[in-house]
Amino acid sequence: MAHGGPHSAYPAEFVPFTAAFVKAGFAVVATNFRGSVGYGQEFVRSLPKHCGDLDVNDVLFVAKQLVEEGKIDKEKLVLCGGSHGGFITLHAWVLLLSYSFKQRPSPLHSALGSTLACSRRQLQETP
Repeated sequence: MAHGGPHSAYPAEFVPFTAAFVKAGFAVVATNFRGSVGYGQEFVRSLPKHCGDLDVNDVLFVAKQLVEEGKIDKEKLVLCGGSHGGFITLHAWVLLLSYSFKQRPSPLHSALGSTLACSRRQLQETP
């Protein structure tokens, strides 16, 4: 999951939204990409003029690394986020289409804001 902001962060504490995904059977990785707070000013200042590049690549790196390590199934991969996280999600899915993933995901734009997500079912049914 990619948080909003971009100058925000996922906390190391219980988050009901994340717990709902876990309860639904998903493994959740909450990525604090470059530009997130809590890692010093240099980390925060690295993102301006590089939005859509550093942040997206950080999230994609985590996803690719987990797939390569066999910790997640690339055919059940879901990326989601709201606000700036939705921006990252859309950009990441576009880039994922150029990787060696077997199935093309179909991002959906939520009517509740700029939250972008793919359901597990859509990933499995997409040719």
